[in-house]
Amino acid sequence: MFYKKTLGSGLSLVLIASLITSPANASEKATPRSEPQSSVRPFSKKVANRPAVVSVVASRAKSKRVNITVTLQLGAVIQGAAPTGSEVRVGNNICRMTKSKTKCTIRNVAVNSRLRISARTRNSAGFSKWSKSVSFRATSGHRWSLQSGTPGNSSPGTPGATTPPRSTTPTLLTNRSLSRLLKTQATKFSKFQALSAPVVTSSGVRRFTASGNITFRVSSIIGLAQTDTNMNSGSGLFAVSTTGDSFDALATGTATISQFHVGPDGKFYVLFSSPTPLVVNGPNCLLAEVSQQSGIPTCIDNSLTNISWGIDKPIQFDSSGRLYFVGDSNGRAVLRRYAAGQATDLINDNVTVNNFEVLPDGTVLLSGTTTANSTSWVRRLTSANSLSTLVTGASATFMQKFPDGNIYFGLWGNNNFGVRRYVHSVGSIDSKYWIAGNMGATPVDRYFDAWTMCQAYLSTMYGFCGAYGANVRSIFSSSSGSTFAVSGIRGQSSILMQYFPTVQVVPTVVKSVTSAMMAGSKIVVAGTNEAGRNVLTIFDPAANSETIVLDAENEVEMYSLAYSASQNRLLFSGLQFSNNTVVTGEIVLP
Repeated sequence: MFYKKTLGSGLSLVLIASLITSPANASEKATPRSEPQSSVRPFSKKVANRPAVVSVVASRAKSKRVNITVTLQLGAVIQGAAPTGSEVRVGNNICRMTKSKTKCTIRNVAVNSRLRISARTRNSAGFSKWSKSVSFRATSGHRWSLQSGTPGNSSPGTPGATTPPRSTTPTLLTNRSLSRLLKTQATKFSKFQALSAPVVTSSGVRRFTASGNITFRVSSIIGLAQTDTNMNSGSGLFAVSTTGDSFDALATGTATISQFHVGPDGKFYVLFSSPTPLVVNGPNCLLAEVSQQSGIPTCIDNSLTNISWGIDKPIQFDSSGRLYFVGDSNGRAVLRRYAAGQATDLINDNVTVNNFEVLPDGTVLLSGTTTANSTSWVRRLTSANSLSTLVTGASATFMQKFPDGNIYFGLWGNNNFGVRRYVHSVGSIDSKYWIAGNMGATPVDRYFDAWTMCQAYLSTMYGFCGAYGANVRSIFSSSSGSTFAVSGIRGQSSILMQYFPTVQVVPTVVKSVTSAMMAGSKIVVAGTNEAGRNVLTIFDPAANSETIVLDAENEVEMYSLAYSASQNRLLFSGLQFSNNTVVTGEIVLP
């Protein structure tokens, strides 16, 4: 619950509430556990259903040793006999987990060991049978998942069922003390992003600049924001401090900023409303990168007349640090690559691009339309500038690189309905759909059958079922190798789904998701519950637990969310229902 006091200025602050101890660690130690004691007679005498091994990851431990982390998918829960634990057998070692946990690690396994890995689950009636075993070689960085085998593999394993099981219901907790109100606002933040670099506590790192030169505030700044109206901000961009205060992001100079994007490279990027000189009497600039340490901008492009900011990720990078973006130059569309102060155009002027995804080696997947004949397509552009068409007659609704190193994308149109994947190791589209239903009355070859799954759950899964998973509002991957999506579009009941390594519903209490994002190893989910009340929860996939932080007791309708990795804090802007006031707040992640 928010506890607040009113200051003379009229602003509301909330007293910092004490934090509650975090949930159990995701990785269970490979030690024996005590048997559960209970005098209650079990409802069912049926043993637990068999689990499945869905991913295995080897990470370096020390010389000639690796740690092996195994993730399970539990079988359907027997009524009256919830799981009391699971065991994973890795070669001759056994790793034990309690209750419904699904991940454990065997440490210090000899490098190059050839392992057989299997698992079983226990309930009050006894152990299940061992799962189907997985062959795995213990080399650092080696990954295996149920669908992909090895990274970039063109022949993924066959899923255990055409309709993946729904996840077991997570353990539900409530901890409202994790949230606190920072400030009231005059208007809402329509866009809010946390800086990717650690917060600068001193502005002394900024070198001297001449009067009139453009510089940005970075000292004690945790994020950047824009509002619907841009009231009280001459530049149109707000800097948000660690205390929740917001003010014009420009420290010196005059400019109007139409868009911004925080990159993963310790910089943020600003798009000026019109070409603007960064220094007095200097050349005009449209797109600039700004150091999060100094606040000094550097011009990236001064020749474009517009940049396509409606794309999911307008600024992208390859592993060499080269920057890619789509824009318009004198009426023609360009995909531009920027490196070492030089810009290179990568496409011709007879196309428009609505989405793109850059791979580490500089390969780019493009979704767009040929202007001359209005034909939509998905194409591959190699780092050597070789172009090939992957799909024709449809454009991608989303594009995302998944943990297996391949690009997955949604399609909707001209008999292309569902989710497909580009297999980077062979440079082509997988012949099987990743997710699909029946196109008309004709089934298509797919790994995950949305048609069967949606027949049973259409009323509660329309955001996913309405386009066979092709429409997503946001999509993100965890460090443990899973990918999640808010499936649906605005106006639909969007739901949280897991898209990789298996496709299944994430059974959160948020039934209509308005926003979700990865925050460390956890997922923050905001939206409305079954009663239509605004809620915000923190879902921990590893522990299969969900913590309610905001609900009817301290209801806030979320406008925007931003996660600060350096401080492990979630920032939010929203409407507080108790006093009908727009507020900025924070949540400390458990």
